[in-house]
Amino acid sequence: MLASLGHDAQVCQVSDREQRSRIYGIVLRKGAPAEVLTYVGGAMLIDPWDTLVLPQDVRTAWSEVVSSTPEGLAS
Repeated sequence: MLASLGHDAQVCQVSDREQRSRIYGIVLRKGAPAEVLTYVGGAMLIDPWDTLVLPQDVRTAWSEVVSSTPEGLAS
């Protein structure tokens, strides 16, 4: 699955919050645009957003998107 990012091909269960947070963090930090589009689901990003460990430039780039969604506005 994420071999191009240096991770094994295990299947990530995005319904599992811990796995989703780990994969989203990896993809947002290291992924190419096509990988971000493939693996990061906008609505599913809202839930772990506050706990993701991201560089400030990545967090800044995504914060407007996250806060402009109905789910993000509610948090």
